[in-house]
Amino acid sequence: MAIRILNDLQQDKFLDDEGYAVIPFLNAAETKILVDLFHENHPETKEGLYATAHSSSKEFKQRLNDEILNQFTRATAETFFECRPLGGSYIVKYKGEKGVLYPHQDWNIVDEDFYRSFNIWVPLVDTNDENGALAVLPHSHKLIKSYRGVNIADPFYKVNGYTWQYHKTVHMKAGEALIYDHRLLHASAVNQTDAPRLAVVFGIIPEKAEMRYYYLENGIVSEYENNVDFFFNNDILKGPQGLKKIKDIDYQIPVVTEEEFDELYLGKKPEPKKAEPQSPPEQPERVVEPDEINKSLFQKIMDWMSI
Repeated sequence: MAIRILNDLQQDKFLDDEGYAVIPFLNAAETKILVDLFHENHPETKEGLYATAHSSSKEFKQRLNDEILNQFTRATAETFFECRPLGGSYIVKYKGEKGVLYPHQDWNIVDEDFYRSFNIWVPLVDTNDENGALAVLPHSHKLIKSYRGVNIADPFYKVNGYTWQYHKTVHMKAGEALIYDHRLLHASAVNQTDAPRLAVVFGIIPEKAEMRYYYLENGIVSEYENNVDFFFNNDILKGPQGLKKIKDIDYQIPVVTEEEFDELYLGKKPEPKKAEPQSPPEQPERVVEPDEINKSLFQKIMDWMSI
């Protein structure tokens, strides 16, 4: 049985089944405070996809995080059941192709054998097809077990463009919240408007869950203890600096193909390949000399290296 996340049982079931839920969250006053705070700290126009969490200033990240948490306090208490908020950030999509976010899953930040983790994604402006609304792939969080991290690709990275056709674009009003499972495939298209698409995002986990960090080392996925301070005080892209290792995990990173995705998500069985008729050899069989075997093996290696 899934661990309860939301106070509303109907919404909680939908979140468990589909991997996301859209709910009323911030009121008009809370939304305006966060809009004003962003513009006060960002007088200049940027480009692409911008996140305050990527700032090199710890003080700047912490100050904005604290204010986002402050404005989320009321809604978080009313919405979530025995959950613990983590860290928050502005996520802003400016006009142009550089802001496109292709379908992907977020990192594991808890042990997903026992717990789930989520993002609370709140637009501060109305979102639509023109300004880069978030799109989700319903119930994709249950397709395949995986470990994901800074240098561990999610299993769908080779078919992210292919899966986009099945994503559902979520049109939202400013202040609503899209709560989604970190395992859920999600994306956002280009912002075609001149106005930045302002949003804030905040991580949340069950109260009893401990944070984790997964990292690929010498072909082996390692699991580390983790904490919120690590994300504020370290460059999380550089590996588990100072974190305590828990264990190494026997894990072969799966790479999903289009055919496998169709079977996993659509239930479409791949069509069996028709056997090609075999023609008799034109020449009698002969014994292959050892040096010819070596040449053949060498050629295979060269072919493999050229892929």
